[in-house]
Amino acid sequence: MGEENNIVLNIYELPMSTPDNEQPYGSIKSFFSRILPSTGFGVYHTSIDVNDNTYSFAVGGVTKISVSNKHRNLPPQALFKESIVLGSISSSTTDSPSDTAQSVQKCLDYLKQNFFTPTGYHLAYRNCNHFTETLATALIVPAADLVRNRTLKSYPSYINRLARTGSIVLDESADKTEGTSGPCDVTKEARAAMEINENSSSKTNKASSGQNGKQRKQKKELSEAQKKILAKLKSPKK
Repeated sequence: MGEENNIVLNIYELPMSTPDNEQPYGSIKSFFSRILPSTGFGVYHTSIDVNDNTYSFAVGGVTKISVSNKHRNLPPQALFKESIVLGSISSSTTDSPSDTAQSVQKCLDYLKQNFFTPTGYHLAYRNCNHFTETLATALIVPAADLVRNRTLKSYPSYINRLARTGSIVLDESADKTEGTSGPCDVTKEARAAMEINENSSSKTNKASSGQNGKQRKQKKELSEAQKKILAKLKSPKK
């Protein structure tokens, strides 16, 4: 895979007073304003470059613009921090350029229709960073690893730390509106977007667990056999 299949994360710092965008998230903004000074957490907005387009998620849904214009249509006072290459589109996902475009579009369409909908945005539970991480995970992580619930290690953990903290402390219904999607499960939603059956993951985990249990049992049985041999060796001959 060449550089044309690289997936790039664009990171922007946001003012402490306006996390992600101007919205009436009363209780969440109040929570953020209380914890930010003492924790040192930053507030970030992200977008993601895939081939020649930049995608982002906010109130109203997923937007798409040309990479050449990616620094436009940002939240108020957003300050560009850096762009980092997260990886390239998995070879298990596609082979030819036409396959690449088709796979990316299919993945995007699924995420837009089922998870990152026009009414699905939530500052703590489903924000722009959840979207970029989910899309990148779906396109970069090989299917075999997605089945095993493996995450995208190249995605910076600090990006969505504030939202994770808020989602733990806040009530799940805080500032939710009609149509708002539930809390984002990055790996699960990435699997769904790539049409990886949930049962496959369950079967793989059960098989792995069963195999490990069998190995532990064999070790235990071997240990018991060894104990019997040792007992015979230690017992005096008659």
